[in-house]
Amino acid sequence: MNRPLVFANRLLQAGLLFVLLSACRPDREKADPVPDEKPQILEMHIDGIPDDRIRIDRTLNEITVDLPDRFGAALLRPSFRLTANARLMSRVGAGYEAGFDAIDLNATAENRYFIGAAPSGQAESVPAGTVTEYRLTLRSTGRLAIRLVPEPGFDTWKIGDPDGFLLSAENIYDGVPDMKLVLTPKDVPGAEPQVIESSAVAQYITDAGIRHTQYPVLLRVRVPEALALRPGRYALELQKAGGRSAVSPDLLQVRKGTVRLGTEPYSLLPARSVAGEEVGLSGINLFENAGTEIELKHFDGTTLRRRPTRFSPDGRQLTFRPGAGIPPGHYVIRVLENGLPASTCYRLAVTRTADQPYVIGFGNVNDRTFAASDGFCDPNNPMFIVRNAADGGVFQLTLHTKPIRTRDIRTILKLLPVGRSGPEIEMTFAVSVYTDAVLSDYTAQVRFPETIPPGLYRFRVAVTDAGTGQTLETERFERVIDIR
Repeated sequence: MNRPLVFANRLLQAGLLFVLLSACRPDREKADPVPDEKPQILEMHIDGIPDDRIRIDRTLNEITVDLPDRFGAALLRPSFRLTANARLMSRVGAGYEAGFDAIDLNATAENRYFIGAAPSGQAESVPAGTVTEYRLTLRSTGRLAIRLVPEPGFDTWKIGDPDGFLLSAENIYDGVPDMKLVLTPKDVPGAEPQVIESSAVAQYITDAGIRHTQYPVLLRVRVPEALALRPGRYALELQKAGGRSAVSPDLLQVRKGTVRLGTEPYSLLPARSVAGEEVGLSGINLFENAGTEIELKHFDGTTLRRRPTRFSPDGRQLTFRPGAGIPPGHYVIRVLENGLPASTCYRLAVTRTADQPYVIGFGNVNDRTFAASDGFCDPNNPMFIVRNAADGGVFQLTLHTKPIRTRDIRTILKLLPVGRSGPEIEMTFAVSVYTDAVLSDYTAQVRFPETIPPGLYRFRVAVTDAGTGQTLETERFERVIDIR
């Protein structure tokens, strides 16, 4: 054979081998080009999530995580590989603070969760412009599914129960906490579907925080008080962004709960009847019942019972007529069912005329009387007052008056001793009104001075309109006050 030809052939083979070996270098050697001086996140790892489900786009500064099917961990503690001389930062408001702990899947509002990489340094906080900011996007790759917990009692919610009910959920996490639960009545005549909307601001559907069960994720659903559900069975559909939805195979049993007068807290003024005319009481679980009565109790010992005249279908209101012959005053009222107490107690004012003022609330931090409570039930249960005390010395008095257009309302608290003789004691105080609006409800701060003798009293309030000079008085307040 020609030796020059053999040598050339071998030289060609060696060249081809070099090319092939160069093409077959491991990907890691060319996956990450030599980074520039900008701090970057090169890798992120999360226990329970395969690395091929975590992708980092260093051009767009985005990290995408595809959550595995039935993934149930709400708190992720990732590990990172960074460029040299870089450190992790956590976004706080418009800036960044040193360190990074965990990713809370319940707090990734609309997939706007950010992780920062900053140059090494000692500063605990840095401006956002000096940080390489990565937006974290979470995606659920499994089918959304919900159902009621298949255990005794978990398919029922009683109206008014603040703890709500539990839902078992699969593949709920997707980086967007906003969701809706549609409750469609199945056997409630005249009822319309109701919707519970939950977001990062109004958190009505949240992770219950119950772990180590056979259920991937347990959600707690709290029913907003404004949502007027009626007793019956309801189908449940959970709706999330991107068209994700799931229907529960179970029906929720909604049942009548405890009767409560008023709403939470202090947002409803006590009712008032003028000369015994018909009046409405608001609350929850006021559903029509043949055994329902309204009990009215006056501090003079008078006790009356009245039948409701109407019920609202949603159980939020009933009306009744105290009666034309009822004496004016502040009454303790409660709902009875079949002769037994069915609610906490509340206040009803019966005034002689529509212009007569009445007390909405009176109390301090120790014993407020604005919301319905068992403290109302005994008119002779004293509300104590400590004179000029730092804690409990200032009382809040809220009145309803006829409309007054003035910046100055003069008010006198008239105290009548109870259980002993003595004259009525007057305390004068002013109420400053900062607008020229027509005023019909106002609140005053009252401090009882040392000049008031200790003992039991009942009070009434005289209100003078400085603009007209007209004075009107309330009836006696229904509670005894104990001045100490």
